[in-house]
Amino acid sequence: MRHLKNLLVLTTSVAAVVALTALPAEAAGTADRTWGKCGSGNTCLFDGRYGRYKFWTAPDCGFYDLSKMRPRLDDRLSSIRNRSDARVVLFDWDSTTGWNHVRTISPWKKANLRPHENNRVDAIEIDC
Repeated sequence: MRHLKNLLVLTTSVAAVVALTALPAEAAGTADRTWGKCGSGNTCLFDGRYGRYKFWTAPDCGFYDLSKMRPRLDDRLSSIRNRSDARVVLFDWDSTTGWNHVRTISPWKKANLRPHENNRVDAIEIDC
């Protein structure tokens, strides 16, 4: 009887550990499905974290001033997915200093912008 009680405690403990370690993977899987809204070879900009609310897909290599788009797309970026072989450079405009580097996104990477970067991007350059 004592061995059965120890086995029950051990089984319950293992089940609890498995359940706890499974939670982050499930959350990441949900985020990955959201990030999937960007076709291979594209760079997609999102208004929400984890690739939610896509507002623009870059058409090709080059420099894009998001404030010149109609409607304006500057100061909205919260996350980005780069599904291309090019690096993507994010810029913020300052009337005193001009274009300031915010962050560089490597090829085939995705990122949520950090709090001090969020909603500050005014231009992107896809450096092919």
